[in-house]
Amino acid sequence: MLRQVALELPDENTFQQLALKAGVQLELEFCRTFNGTSMTMLFELTGENQQMKYFLTELHDGPGVRHIYESEIAPSKMLALVVMDRPIPCTASVDSPIICLQCPFSSRDGVPTWKLLVRRSEDLREVLRKLEKVGRKAVIKEISDVTQREELTERQKAILSIAVSMGYFDFPRKVSLTALSKAVGVKPSTLSEILRNAERKILESQVQNGNGPGLRHVPQPAFPI
Repeated sequence: MLRQVALELPDENTFQQLALKAGVQLELEFCRTFNGTSMTMLFELTGENQQMKYFLTELHDGPGVRHIYESEIAPSKMLALVVMDRPIPCTASVDSPIICLQCPFSSRDGVPTWKLLVRRSEDLREVLRKLEKVGRKAVIKEISDVTQREELTERQKAILSIAVSMGYFDFPRKVSLTALSKAVGVKPSTLSEILRNAERKILESQVQNGNGPGLRHVPQPAFPI
């Protein structure tokens, strides 16, 4: 049976901390592993040009970063392709049969949350062991069964509809998160979470049968760790 597991990773918010310091908004758009130990990450930056340049300079000087390729796609918006050593969460999960539903590097508020789709408890235990081995203590925040339909709320449907119509999901995006937040009357950090939750529900329904079930939250899941 598939289950969604939410892990809190207290020490994995470097990208967002640096973005906050630089005064830019950061969205992780895509990532992939290659060459055994490396990772490419595609970030979208929103902010003043000087602030974005500062962020990229600071990021490039950080540990493990090899190359950064940047491209301005709109006023106050930039794509940055970062080639770096594989981050610790990615290293811990790369050989495991799990699916990453939400990256901890996308978390802006509080402790970074990493959401995984897991089939077997031993796969989760292996990821936790690998994290502990390198000094990262993950906290299991929630485990949910993928057995019962969880519908999009009316609010999520309305916001998704506006986001689609304004081109938020186009590539490159036609509207920034900040502009979309003004259109729907929600602050950017809250809007980002609403969109992520809605996208998660849609993805999880597709995992099962293309139409269907989302999550049923269970306080005491039979999923031994």
